[in-house]
Amino acid sequence: MPHLPSHRNTDVGWPDLTSVSQEMITKVASWEVLEEPSFSDHHFIQITVRTIITSHIFNRFKTLHGNHNKFHKQFKFHVEELISIIKNCNTQQELNEFTSLLQAKIIQTCNKAFKIKKQPLTENPTWWTDKLEIEKKRIKALRRRAQRSSSEERPEKYLQWKTEAKKYMKKVKRAKSVGWKDLCTEAANPYGKHFKAAFRKTIHPSQLTVLNNINPEGGHQKIAQDILEQIFPFPNSTPSLTHEITTTPNDCPFTEKEIAQIKCFDDE
Repeated sequence: MPHLPSHRNTDVGWPDLTSVSQEMITKVASWEVLEEPSFSDHHFIQITVRTIITSHIFNRFKTLHGNHNKFHKQFKFHVEELISIIKNCNTQQELNEFTSLLQAKIIQTCNKAFKIKKQPLTENPTWWTDKLEIEKKRIKALRRRAQRSSSEERPEKYLQWKTEAKKYMKKVKRAKSVGWKDLCTEAANPYGKHFKAAFRKTIHPSQLTVLNNINPEGGHQKIAQDILEQIFPFPNSTPSLTHEITTTPNDCPFTEKEIAQIKCFDDE
């Protein structure tokens, strides 16, 4: 797509190319260069894909807090029926239908026996504020004014827009740094949201030896100390450094004959 203003200047040129497969290109609904401020000399390119996404939502039950006997009693009422159905299954389709029925009975029993876990809602970034949102809209307005200005005023308007955009980028970077620092400092659990945001799925807390029968609480210094104590534990007893006198008798002294034989070997 030639001659699109994808750079932050008065020139026009070729934007970054987007490589897609033949199957994917039929699903692309729109391709647009956004006016959102970015941290480079290019603008964001938004590609809208027209596709159908199916998702399944399942309840998570609290199974660690008892009520297992209640689950067994409730599920016993379905055992005979399920055994009778599986004995009469002769085809793959019948087995698939039985599997779906079995899962439905288990979920139905869990709803009666266990409580449902509450899923916390995803919160907005802690560093993004209303002031930054207002500042972003102001920068976009300055850019539109520069584009719509006359040829005589355009260089001055673009210079003003670039100067204010640089200040805005500094504020965003500072807000992200301060927000991340506050999030790590205020976290009560060291393996909370900040841990997941930093390591994602690369490092799991269960991989650390410090979590063996230890509640993960405290600062980073305490966690490091616990890891060292797990890897290099202190000895239970201190070894004695005093010299112990043995009762083993000394060896017999060399005889004159043995000494003479050794001298003969040295002369040879």
